[in-house]
This record gives sequence, structure tokens and C-alpha cells, in this order.
Amino acid sequence: MGSGSSRRIDDYFKTRSRRASLRIGSEDSGLSELRAELERLNSRIDILEDLLKEILDSVRRVEKDVRGMRSLSSRSSVPAKLKEILSREGYLLASDARHRLGVSPARLVSIARESDDLVILELEGDMAIMSMESYRDFLGKLASTGTSDPEEAARALGRYSKLFLMLRRRGGVYYDSRSKSWKMLE
Repeated sequence: MGSGSSRRIDDYFKTRSRRASLRIGSEDSGLSELRAELERLNSRIDILEDLLKEILDSVRRVEKDVRGMRSLSSRSSVPAKLKEILSREGYLLASDARHRLGVSPARLVSIARESDDLVILELEGDMAIMSMESYRDFLGKLASTGTSDPEEAARALGRYSKLFLMLRRRGGVYYDSRSKSWKMLE
């Protein structure tokens, strides 16, 4: 429920007490029935207003709880899921964040920037998020891959093969013929 809707309902509750009550001077039977019907309607309106107040209070409580759960999940469960993915796969592309973690790529990058334990590698049109441990592992495997053939190097890197090929396309890794190993541009 938007703030505009609740404001109108609240305003209605505030102005309700100012509603003029109908006074009928004549005791004609038709008017008496009309008066009785108006009293019944006023009674029902009072009941409905009370119910609306309760519903509005409930909606506000639920909205507050949902905001709290979103905040909690973005602080605690996402990093846990992210940590699990990184330990299993070595890295996560920001473009996969919504599908894999249920957060936007921007939120994932924000989480990574706020953490001292995560590394962000910029790729062409994407970013890879890695733990420091995975990053060191990747650099170690990269340095120990002696072949200059990119396809062989990708196979030798195992779980990092796709990341290696993406970095290579971007120019983020190169083969150093002097040391006979692959290196990252820094």
C-alpha cells in the first residue's frame, strides 16, 4: 500500500469525527425508519473504520518486517551463499548474481567492495568476484601453466578456464615468453 493511500485513509479517520449527525425533527414513520437505517449504517461504518485501522496497522507491521528481512538477508545470507559458491567454483560473475544469489549485479559488486576478503576483476562488460584465497589459487595456477597455447592453458586451469578466456579476450592476461608463464596485468 503506497504512502498516498494510507494518507487518504488516515485523513478520513481524522475527519470522521467532524461528520455532522443527521437530526430529523419530524417523527413521521418514514423518517423514523430512515433515522434507524442511518444509525445502523453509522454503526457499520464505525466497525469498518476499526477494521481498516487494524488492517492498516497490520500492513505497516508486515512492510516493516519485510524491510527488516531484506536488510538482514542482504547482510548475512548473501555473503554466506557467495562464500559457498566461491569456495566451490572459485569465482562468480556479477551478471549471474540475480540468478545465483537473488541480488542485483550492482548489489553483489557493492558487497565485494565493502569486503576486505573479496577481489573484483573487471572483464569486458562484466565483473568477476573472487575470494582472496581463490584469487591466489588462480594466480598460482596461472603462473605454473607453462604452455603458451591459450586453449591448453584454459584446460590446465580447470575451474578457472572460463575466467581465463574472458580475461584473455579483454587483454587482462598475457603470456610472458621470458618467464614462460601466464601473467595478469595489474
